[in-house]
Amino acid sequence: MAFDPLKFFREVRAEMTKVTWPSRKETVVTTSLVMGLAAIAALFFFVADQVIGIAVRALFGLGTVSFLAGIFGFARIRRDRPAAAVSAPAIEQINEAGHEAGATS
Repeated sequence: MAFDPLKFFREVRAEMTKVTWPSRKETVVTTSLVMGLAAIAALFFFVADQVIGIAVRALFGLGTVSFLAGIFGFARIRRDRPAAAVSAPAIEQINEAGHEAGATS
């Protein structure tokens, strides 16, 4: 069975005449609705992502307080010094205890 391109295009043209095409007004209204709903969905997912991100940072303690401080103008937490300073002799004692525990096991 051979393929006849001319017959194919005649049939396509005949089928295209049977199609009911939307008017210009219908096309504009439908396009506007799609664009508007896409913008609303984008805004919704942006807000949901931000809320979930804040919740995760709060859950794991990854700087949510300083993040919120930047947004709402809270007093910032000082991060220029360590939370707990350990002296050198204390570190030596910890290391010695670790070596002794490792030697006995």
